[in-house]
Amino acid sequence: MLQINLLDTALLIILLFFSVKGLIRGLVQEVAGLLGVAAGILLARAFSAQFAPLLSQYGVSPGFAPMLAMALLFLAGILAVGLAAHALHRMLESAFAGGIDRMLGLVAGLAKGILFAGVIGYIAVRLLPNVPVVRESQILPPLMRFIQALAGSLDLHLPPM
Repeated sequence: MLQINLLDTALLIILLFFSVKGLIRGLVQEVAGLLGVAAGILLARAFSAQFAPLLSQYGVSPGFAPMLAMALLFLAGILAVGLAAHALHRMLESAFAGGIDRMLGLVAGLAKGILFAGVIGYIAVRLLPNVPVVRESQILPPLMRFIQALAGSLDLHLPPM
């Protein structure tokens, strides 16, 4: 019988959380979250130098204006992608493709959960290899094999476990 410990339970909760979140939000919303952050970073990097002086003209202190410009542009990128994703999500729902979007969202959420749990597991194995909860984990060994295989296929050179 499979004996799961506290670490195994925490990893399973992470996988369940991300899977349910993906199922509820759908693939479009899950992908939009990542694209929104990327768009926000690109907007902030590309236009904050031009936007900061405009903020200064409206009373924002010159020392604070560049940071505020970056933050506002970052949020604008997230908001723009989020609004577009919401509209696309609604169109899919009205076209009766909402179920497919949600199932693919579950898969995307599970993938995000595996990566997140893998990072936590990797840190635990590297920093606390002799702690009983890490050493006796039932889920950690296959998760680490998967993360090592994924890192190898992406040509990331992780130190051996």
